[in-house]
Amino acid sequence: VLKFVEVSVRANKVNILSVDASDVDIKTYSVPIDSTLERVTFSVSGSDISIKIQNPDGALLTERNGLQRLLSLKSAVSVAVRRPRAGVWKVSVNCSGSYTLRITGLSPLHFLYGFSLIPLLNGRGGLLRRPYAGFRNFAVVKVQGLREPGSVYKVQLVDLVGKVQQEVIFAPRPEEPFTFDWVNFQAPRGLFYIRVIGRDLRGHEFYRCSPTAISAVLPDSPKVSADSLVEVLRGSPVTLTCMVDSVTPFRVQWTKGRDALGPVLTRVGQVNVTHSIRVTTDRDEGSYTCFASNAGGTAIAVTRLVVKGKQAYRIYT
Repeated sequence: VLKFVEVSVRANKVNILSVDASDVDIKTYSVPIDSTLERVTFSVSGSDISIKIQNPDGALLTERNGLQRLLSLKSAVSVAVRRPRAGVWKVSVNCSGSYTLRITGLSPLHFLYGFSLIPLLNGRGGLLRRPYAGFRNFAVVKVQGLREPGSVYKVQLVDLVGKVQQEVIFAPRPEEPFTFDWVNFQAPRGLFYIRVIGRDLRGHEFYRCSPTAISAVLPDSPKVSADSLVEVLRGSPVTLTCMVDSVTPFRVQWTKGRDALGPVLTRVGQVNVTHSIRVTTDRDEGSYTCFASNAGGTAIAVTRLVVKGKQAYRIYT
């Protein structure tokens, strides 16, 4: 039973606000608390830290009027409020240096997200948890635990200090009112949160942030494979094949020694790149290298061509 409760609580935990600040002075945050939140926890850590919380009426919360103290140290404070009144709350933080502020809650209203380098047909397919750096990605944001007349109207990318880096209108799919396809998504530099803003069933504004900060990643280097040994009769045609697989655009070329065999090709996805010899001679024998590179690195595959036997003849009858 306790394990079931633990899993249920973890599943309903949502992130409302996350800030890593360097302000030495008192800072006040306006935080919308919606009607789906059953409990809200305010946690702050730093040097000589203190926190004050005011409800929508402007009343200062204390342990006498609903504030539950979870942790009280000189460098960390955590308090909670059960069944908070919906509206805009004020959270004031006083610290002698940098600090972190986390506001989380228990609510069935949350969202899922994922990234891809190619559009997903009907929104289906494999999604990545992090976007690729230096590329235009496709992002999908799906809000769950909300139904009409509740609505979502904005998606933001927020940096660690709480500053909005990008903002777009939540334009839902025609058949899915709470799913949004962000075309040409380009990740900002550094860490960022995804924030979804909307209104719940009762018209109260809600904030939901991604559980953790996100950073763009470089793609893996291409996967390259080719036959290690190819044998051919002297005078016969032969085709060397190199298979390259990369989720991002890559450049590929066959070489022999220092000689380039054909132009550098630019491709994406899973591609077979070939080099053909119409009539093989002893001079064609040797090692051939398939070079492929993308933003994540370079990979090679080497094929050794062995020319054997007598000249092949084609007999027509």
